[in-house]
Amino acid sequence: MSVIVKTTTPNALLRSIKEDISNGRRAGWEVDPDGDITLEPPPAGHRAWLRPRVTEGQVVFNILSPQNTRMSNQTYATYHSKLVSLLLRHYDSHFSSASCSALPTKGDSIGT
Repeated sequence: MSVIVKTTTPNALLRSIKEDISNGRRAGWEVDPDGDITLEPPPAGHRAWLRPRVTEGQVVFNILSPQNTRMSNQTYATYHSKLVSLLLRHYDSHFSSASCSALPTKGDSIGT
């Protein structure tokens, strides 16, 4: 499942999200050294990572599971719902829509 965020300023939106997380303004989230976004423990922390990718007019967040781990439906749903909630609560004036695919898409990795 990917989250697709439509925006006229995808680079600026992603930069703001990452800066706010890194500066502690978005509690419960962290940015890892690869630039992926994950929830902090507990209880859902580090069970998945959201890898952002900027394309023309959008930011796509693909989900990745830990190596050699099959992602549960609960984790899958938790990460996507919390990301959309973060966007709506703090960045609503920076995008026009956000949508989620029901099943994994190209770029997602939910394990074996």
